[in-house]
Amino acid sequence: MSTRFPGTLSCVVIVLALTSASRGQGGLSPEILLEETGFEPTIATNGSGVVVVAWLDQNWPGTAKDIERRRSGDRGLSWGLAGPQVSDGGALDPTVATNPANGDVYFGWQTGSVNGSQFKFRRSPDGSDLSVPSQLVASSGNSQGIDRPWLTASGPSVYSNWYAKPDLLLRFKRGVV
Repeated sequence: MSTRFPGTLSCVVIVLALTSASRGQGGLSPEILLEETGFEPTIATNGSGVVVVAWLDQNWPGTAKDIERRRSGDRGLSWGLAGPQVSDGGALDPTVATNPANGDVYFGWQTGSVNGSQFKFRRSPDGSDLSVPSQLVASSGNSQGIDRPWLTASGPSVYSNWYAKPDLLLRFKRGVV
């Protein structure tokens, strides 16, 4: 049972995994409840059975938001526990990507304050290990400067894009990790 907070945004993160029946027929698995109070969910898979779900979680009763995540190593049939947090507070717009070439998982998010906004990302070798510190992708001098960060990966490269406000200019950056 979870505590509900009146007047707050709440959604349920649910994953439907495609499975193969014993006779070789495909279908959707039953719903799996991963989180009751998360919102802005995002999902990625590496094609070898690892599925990672990330979402924005309100740090109650304060206003700081953090990126939470859960990982499955068996194509979504079972899931590890949530945590530790991916971000360091004040996060928005989570994104997650996997690199099939090396198994790395990349988490990205936007932070913002009256002094400016940033697009940060963190690499994890497997979606669980968060020992690698977060890195800055881009920053803006105003609180509205970065919106809708996105990550994808291929080979040794991680690609990112985001909107730069207030003019909604689409930005792109490539990194080699």
